[in-house]
This record gives sequence, C-alpha cells and structure tokens, in this order.
Amino acid sequence: NHFLNWLRKSSGVFWVSGKPGSGKSTLMKFLASHAKTRDAIQSWASPGKAVIASHFFWFSGVSMQKSALGLFQSLLYEIFRQCPEVIAEACPFRWRTDPNDARENWTLKELVECFRTIKVNGASPVKFCFFVDGLDEFDGDYVEISQTLIEIAESPRIKLCVASRPLNEFQDQFGTSKSSMLFIHELTRTDILNYATSRLREHPRWSILGLDTEAAESFLSKIADTAHGVFLWVTLVTQSLRNGLTNDDTMEDLNDRLDSLPKSLEAFYKYMLDSVDPIYHRKSANLLQMQMEESEMTWPMVLLHEREYADPDYAITMPRKTYTHAEVKSLREQATRRLNAKCRGLLEIRGNTVEYIHRTVYDYLKTPEMVDYIRARSGEGYNANLSLLRANIACIK
Repeated sequence: NHFLNWLRKSSGVFWVSGKPGSGKSTLMKFLASHAKTRDAIQSWASPGKAVIASHFFWFSGVSMQKSALGLFQSLLYEIFRQCPEVIAEACPFRWRTDPNDARENWTLKELVECFRTIKVNGASPVKFCFFVDGLDEFDGDYVEISQTLIEIAESPRIKLCVASRPLNEFQDQFGTSKSSMLFIHELTRTDILNYATSRLREHPRWSILGLDTEAAESFLSKIADTAHGVFLWVTLVTQSLRNGLTNDDTMEDLNDRLDSLPKSLEAFYKYMLDSVDPIYHRKSANLLQMQMEESEMTWPMVLLHEREYADPDYAITMPRKTYTHAEVKSLREQATRRLNAKCRGLLEIRGNTVEYIHRTVYDYLKTPEMVDYIRARSGEGYNANLSLLRANIACIK
C-alpha cells in the first residue's frame, strides 16, 4: 500500500531490496509495465503528462548494460521517444547545434547535465518516473551512482524506483525512510507457499501419498519457512521434490530429500554441478566457460561445439546446409536436452539464446573457487574463446 501511495503522491526515491533470487527483477519488470502503475503515476502527474522509463543493469552484459553511460542514455532515449517536446528543454546546446556537429558521442557529464536541466526546468507540464533495477550490478561506485540518482529525484517532477541487494552502500543511501522502501524477501512467504503447494499437488503421485491435511500443510510450510523469501531456491527445491515423487518417494523420503538439499543458492548451484554425470564433466565445464565469455551464446552453438571434440577444424570442414522448420525444431529440442544433461539447469535456452537460470549463477561461477573448479574439469589448455570462434563461424555457414 505504501508503494501505491508513493506512486500517486510522492516524489523522491523508493527502494526495493531483497536477497539474491528473491524476485526483485521480476517485481521491477511487473511494476514498470503494469497498467495500475501507469494509472497511479498519471494521477501523480495530472494534469500534465507522465513519462515512464526503465533500465535494468546486467553485470555480465555489454558495457551499456552495466555502466552509468548506459543507464542515462537509455532513460534519456525513452524520455525523448515518449515526449519529444522535452528535447529542446533538456539539451538546448544540441537542439541549437548544426546536425552534423550534434553527431558527437554523448559524454556521461553531458547526460547527467540533461537530467539536472529537466529537474529544474518546468517549461513543459511533464513528470517522470524511472525504474532502475540491479543497482548492485552497476560496474562502478555504488555510493556515487546512488547520490546522483538521489540528486535527480530531488525535483518534484521526477521520481525513481530502484532495486538492489541490501548492501551497506544502498542501505546508507536509500534505507532511511521505511515509507519509501520494502524488503521483498520479507513479503513473499504466502506466494512461496502457494507456489510450492501448486507445484507439488499438480504432480499425479502427490495424491497417492494419502497425506492428511495437517501433514501436507506442515510439509509445505516447512518448504516456505526454509526458503527465507528466496523464490529461486524454492523453484529448485520443488523440482527436486517432484523428481522424488516421480521416483515414488514416500513422505519420509521427501522429508529426507528436503533436509538434505542445500539451504543457500550458492551451495545449491554447487550441488547441481556436482550432480553432473562424470562422463560429461569436461563438456559441462567447457560450455560454462563459453557462456561466461559470451554474453549471448545461441542454442545452435551448443550442438556445434559438440563437433569440436571429434574434429577441431569442423567449422572449416563442415558443409553448408539449409534446414527445414521441422529440423530446426528438432535440433533445438536436442540442444535443450544436452544442455540440461551437462549443466543440470544452471543454463537454459530462452528464445534463441543460452542464458543463466538466474544472474546470481554468473556471480557464483566467477568466484575464484569456482573458476579453479571449472578449469580443472576442462583440462589443460582449453580456450573458450577459440571454441566460440569456431561455433560462430559454423553458425554463419
């Protein structure tokens, strides 16, 4: 409720915080695009126009996805796209300059100055609400970027909703007012309980257990309590429990399974890697290294990389071929199954790209301990960039 009140009546900064995997990014995407959000912001902006823009930091992405330059360029682009009449107000120098001279690259200083101009210049009856997710994935000084955003939001015509992990830097900058902050992991127990209940009860073998209501509710509550607000953890756990149901586990087996599963995301990721069949260790480690080097590896590269083990020169020697729609569909399914077998769910195919199940996987794999772990499995002299080059050449063919 206090978030809706902030949307309708307040300016300044609202801070959404939560543990890794608690659903911050999912919530921010939902809030930034929901009709109720737009209605509430329009109520705040009335009788003027409301402009809503968003930016999602992503540390493993390209520079524009993790830099201040990318943040302010993307927000300014959305402002100008939705409200071109603000261009002359925000950047008068470029507005008056010869078009050929205006093609020079924007500097961070110039971009921030545009927002400062918008902040103090109320020539147009427009108000702005920005959603910025993943501040903890910003590749720079957390305090500096936080203070810049706070300065911009000092204007009564600008407000910002930002999301990050509860790091000290953000706690100090944004955590001073309880009316303009929420910790998502403290609010999701009911949602987690409902999710776990739905996932297990929809399995055909759940009803065969013949649990009484009290026993079932006790087990499901145990899952929700152990999750501590981390939605990703409960999705991984319920999948393991569903596997147990498929194996005809008894209630005692399911309890033992739940108790044996790691209680933190990092430990769960290690548990998933350790469950890879030893015959796949080398290929699993190589795929993970390729993904860490390439921000947008496509699913055909998963299959093409397999050829490297039999023929390192496959990208040159393989013939060109045109595939039918049915063949592409079959190959994509094959890539999905192979990726599941070798990475145990840490990587998944979404659309045409291979992605981490969650951005915290990338953070975990980049720790010194895991870098050594993966390199040991890859073997001496493996070069992920060379594998990517071969796969990309093969894709072009």
